[in-house]
Amino acid sequence: MASLTVETWQCDACGKESITKLQGCGGCKSVYYCDKKCQQQHWNAGHKNECKVMKAQKSQEKFETRTKKGDLQLEEYNLKDARKNHKRALKAAEEMKDELQAELSAKLSSSSSRSKKKRKRRR
Repeated sequence: MASLTVETWQCDACGKESITKLQGCGGCKSVYYCDKKCQQQHWNAGHKNECKVMKAQKSQEKFETRTKKGDLQLEEYNLKDARKNHKRALKAAEEMKDELQAELSAKLSSSSSRSKKKRKRRR
């Protein structure tokens, strides 16, 4: 038989549980309250000081996460860029190879035609 899991929320001031999402602290967004009275009571009981610290910690974590994500994106971009440059270099090398082969075949054909002319003169 399937089991049903119900998420509950607990007020950080009075401890009451609720199946509906409670109002969160506007500063740290880490604690929840069932009403304004509990929010005010918890604020005066010391959350005022905790809130600043928790907000700073969350900001630091968010910054670190975004920095790591940015570094990964930069690495990925650099890899893509390196692949493009590698493909360009291969293409350029292939073109140079074709040009050199064309020059070589032109030199060979001109030298073979010269040697034919020399042979004709000798006869």
